Amino acid sequence: GFHQRILVKEQYVCIACRDNPRFRSGITLDRYRAAPHAIADNSGMAHWIFDRALDLHGIKRKIGLIVPEFLALPFVIHGSNMVATVPRRVAERFAQVLPIKIMPVPIKLDSYDVLLLWHERAHEDAGNRWLRQTIAALFHST
Repeated sequence: GFHQRILVKEQYVCIACRDNPRFRSGITLDRYRAAPHAIADNSGMAHWIFDRALDLHGIKRKIGLIVPEFLALPFVIHGSNMVATVPRRVAERFAQVLPIKIMPVPIKLDSYDVLLLWHERAHEDAGNRWLRQTIAALFHST
């Protein structure tokens, strides 16, 4: 009873404070493992996919801070010695206003789809259709 539309393909990147000496010359797997990580409480979120990939690579992060909201991560990274792993689009937007450095995740990760989902009951609803089209247009304009 649900419909879906792919809004965008996304990938994870690492962010750290631009002045963090640990990542001055980039990121390596050893630096990633050694750094304290800021993470969001991912209960109910799809970011478990990333956690599963880390498990498959045998990587255990040292958790330095857990925040309740995912979008808080760039703010806590700024001025800290921590690293966070976030979607590329989030990192790029916040890098425009905060002094953060964007780096590739030091393991191979596949990209993932960001989906728009809606129930069959709303499929033909004009207002819901307009909202879905507006959301899709916003994703395609970025």
